[in-house]
Amino acid sequence: MSLALQMASYAAVVTLGAASPGPDFAVVTRYAALSGRIPGVAAAAGVATGMAVNTALAIAGVGALVAASQTLYTAVKLIGAAYLVYLAIRILLSLRQRGSDETAPADEVLDRRGLWTAYRHGLFANFLNPKVVVFLVTLMPQFLPQRPTLTEQILFGVISVVAVLNWFSIVAVTVGTFRRAFRRRKVRNILNGVTGGVLLLVAARIALS
Repeated sequence: MSLALQMASYAAVVTLGAASPGPDFAVVTRYAALSGRIPGVAAAAGVATGMAVNTALAIAGVGALVAASQTLYTAVKLIGAAYLVYLAIRILLSLRQRGSDETAPADEVLDRRGLWTAYRHGLFANFLNPKVVVFLVTLMPQFLPQRPTLTEQILFGVISVVAVLNWFSIVAVTVGTFRRAFRRRKVRNILNGVTGGVLLLVAARIALS
């Protein structure tokens, strides 16, 4: 198999992995639905940044160390689970806010600070998920040449980040396009409730895995 075909196959598999339900998808979808395409893309950029950090750790060998050490893996997964619980609680608390049925609450109208928050939430949702590192450590060697150079490893790492950024940007733009449908308070509450519930379930799954 040629290197170009290996790269294309790897990009497809990473995209499929990114498309699976998880904290990244929940965070990007919520920001895009409630605040629009730009905040959604900001969250997507955060997810991609987290992927970049995890990829760098995987290439440097740290990812394999985390995957092999039960103590390190447990510490990372508990920190990640705790962050997701914190994020879920913040989202669920928004259900208590009051406002008109047709106007988004003030905290959903994002300025530069709000965009940074969306970016940060996306970053930590990915970076603090130990399953991402394990995914990279187990997947990437299957597509790399038998004795890969550092350049080839970095190239596949870039493919990982670009594939994730492309997927979640598409999600953000698609969902953000239909933001008007989420302006009704009942719909927003359903989305916040589902998102918070999903994050709590993912946190429990990570903590107990």
